[in-house]
Amino acid sequence: MPRLHLPALLILASLLIAACSPAPVENVRTDPPLIKLPASVKLLAPDDAAALIQSTPNLVILDVREDWEQKKQGRIAGSVWADFLNDKSFTEATAKLKVDQPILIYCAIGGRSKLAAEKLAAKGFTQLSLLNGGLEAWITAQKPVRK
Repeated sequence: MPRLHLPALLILASLLIAACSPAPVENVRTDPPLIKLPASVKLLAPDDAAALIQSTPNLVILDVREDWEQKKQGRIAGSVWADFLNDKSFTEATAKLKVDQPILIYCAIGGRSKLAAEKLAAKGFTQLSLLNGGLEAWITAQKPVRK
């Protein structure tokens, strides 16, 4: 191989190796998806959700997070678990609810609870409220969590 090609090959090899190196990964918070909720669904701040819990004795508090999230972060006292990402769990838990029963839905940050509300509203549920910002907002507002 002629000596003139060797420097060019070394430069090319260096560029190829550098181009294949992985880019640095940043920790980025993922916001919940933008979902258009039915007009009947209420978005509640943690203080308003706490007031609803106190003032509504027949309220169902529906936790739609995964099981490991409950174990790691705890849950709002009295909540019923219905893993939204597990269709069987969600269907079985929500089949026990009445369509005219007041329900407060929450997840980790708000995405799954919006999807759950959309699904329940399509099934005829009429008294749906969401904890805006999910359990993260609840904890930030220093509301009680049961572990």
